[in-house]
Amino acid sequence: MQVLDARLARVAVLNVLTLAAAFTLMTAIAAGEGDATAPDAAIAAGLIAWRAPNERGVACVHCHGPDGLEIARFDFGDGAILRRNDWHIPPSDAAGIVAMIRALRDKYSLKAALLDPVDDRLLQPGGRLIAGATFQERDYNAALQTFAPQMPTLFNGRVDSILEALRARDEILALDVRNRMLGVPFPGLSGGAVRDVAAVWAVEQPRMPKPGSEQAWYALHDAYLADPTEANLWAIYNAVEALTTALPGADEHADALSVAKYRSLLLAQHLVREQALGANAPSAMFERRPIAFLEIPPEADRLVAIHNPMFAAGNLTYRSQLHKPEAVARALPWWFAAWTFNPGLSNVAEGRDAFLQALEGRHSGEPYPIHHRLVRIKMDMTQAYAPYVRLSGRPPQVNALDLADAARGFVYPDEEAGALFFDQAHRTLYHTFSANVRRMQLYLLIHEFNKQCADGRPYVGLVGDEVTFVERLHAELLPDLERAQPQYAVEDRVLVMTAIRRLQEAWNQCRPLPPAGYGVGLFAEYFEGDEAAPRDARIVHRLDRFDSAVFGVDRAIFIRWTGAVEPRFGGVYEISLRIGDRPDVGFRLWLDDRLLIDCWDGVLVEGKMIAWEGGRYYGADAVLHAGRRYAIRLEYRQRGGRPALQLIWKSAHQVPEVIPPNQLYPGTELGRRVFAIARTAR
Repeated sequence: MQVLDARLARVAVLNVLTLAAAFTLMTAIAAGEGDATAPDAAIAAGLIAWRAPNERGVACVHCHGPDGLEIARFDFGDGAILRRNDWHIPPSDAAGIVAMIRALRDKYSLKAALLDPVDDRLLQPGGRLIAGATFQERDYNAALQTFAPQMPTLFNGRVDSILEALRARDEILALDVRNRMLGVPFPGLSGGAVRDVAAVWAVEQPRMPKPGSEQAWYALHDAYLADPTEANLWAIYNAVEALTTALPGADEHADALSVAKYRSLLLAQHLVREQALGANAPSAMFERRPIAFLEIPPEADRLVAIHNPMFAAGNLTYRSQLHKPEAVARALPWWFAAWTFNPGLSNVAEGRDAFLQALEGRHSGEPYPIHHRLVRIKMDMTQAYAPYVRLSGRPPQVNALDLADAARGFVYPDEEAGALFFDQAHRTLYHTFSANVRRMQLYLLIHEFNKQCADGRPYVGLVGDEVTFVERLHAELLPDLERAQPQYAVEDRVLVMTAIRRLQEAWNQCRPLPPAGYGVGLFAEYFEGDEAAPRDARIVHRLDRFDSAVFGVDRAIFIRWTGAVEPRFGGVYEISLRIGDRPDVGFRLWLDDRLLIDCWDGVLVEGKMIAWEGGRYYGADAVLHAGRRYAIRLEYRQRGGRPALQLIWKSAHQVPEVIPPNQLYPGTELGRRVFAIARTAR
């Protein structure tokens, strides 16, 4: 009883403070102080409480944006805000935060269109989720109300020419998924009583400034709030791991998830701020197409960084309970939100398949079949044709083998249809859309064959197994087209046969590939143990073959290769080292003056690990120009056993292979400088 009385007394105090805060603001307005300076003064005072830690060291700013603008965007009453603060901050600070939230609504003119805390989601396309009592109904309604009006070529009749395929492609690329109502929900603002905290924007594991970093951390916040430019936003974003930490005792997974969610919230609140400021906003991130979250450096020689913390949050949430329905349901809002801001999923290596499977209903029981097909084709067309890919050196292309893989299984058997579709009309619309997507891809493939061969260029998308591709068109794509729309069976058979014939012609008639280089390999130095001078030095033709006579067997060795590498094709390359299953090795790879891969002490510091069969691969991406020579240095050490190392490259134009010796040069003049063999600390 005493606990209940104390609780009631605390609520009464909070209510009094709410009225006091409201009275203070109204008095200021009535006294003529309600101009632009009054909100700023209330915000400045509220920020002190917003950043004030409680007895656990936790403050509001540790789980929310720099000033709580994302909270101000929702129609929370003063009492609701006070109740949320009840458990972790003093009542006096809570009243200051209430005043700050009200002032933010005034400053950014949010009062006229506040979001519903229950029904609305932050940044949800079109303002809110499309109507529908079930996920199937929302999938169908989004197709009718959003997708079909924007992409009429794919949702009506049959795509029956290259001209229509090009029109359909342009409709897909033009589809604005950020401003149209969709059927898949974004994360909610906070967990509340019914939502799981994993699927909300608010960070459940606080990001607190590290000891001694408070001043630097909040200086970044102050600079951003004073001038919310993208540069100031990225300054906070990039400092999250360096200047903040999770609560003591948080495991590695919880810490990584809190970083991803905090960065996601930073981007979300910035978009809210940008939209509220309108023409006065110092950035236009929300309107940037196709990728919103590009960090464009001021230095001309630095690559543009593509950030996607929302997708990382989805991956970490999914990984917590792999394949469990609840984990998939929590991850899907994050994945889907990330996709709307980066529809090509550029620079996303992990989680794509899991995201697509979640939309398809695997492991979750909540399929969105038309959304699933839309996401796949929007992703494929954006990667192939959207302008941003040219920034990274990749020309538009349609890959034949990718098309064959994508063609698998778009018609579901009757026994699965009941769980997938709202009604028969939903299923019919899905079949029309999916079949037209496949026809569009085939016509685009024929178009690319015609265009590239006419230009005298090799169709580099055809590297791979021609027989496999043809078999898939016959055995999988054609039957699916016939089952989806049997009335077009004759026309579809002619289309498939035309694609196969044009494919074979392109294979035989296009001009030869660019000429190979005339290199002979790299210059190699062999050291044993801690020797200061090399035991041997020679030109080696292949990095994946070792002469044990040079350094013996089962010795501690160090090898350095230097020279230059010359690609035959331009574009984005993935350069990787295959080490095998050897935990006792260290290696570093430089390209020109850039350290691409660094795993010298058994920990990957630079680069990425690639899970391929047959061993561990460590890689990095680099933009290379055809025919240009790049200085290369590779260092390798091991404590015993036989060396095991392969240097591999691949790109959209280049099949994965050990870099051949004719593309490697042991020493060459690069521009106006000669690449010197550098001595590095071992």
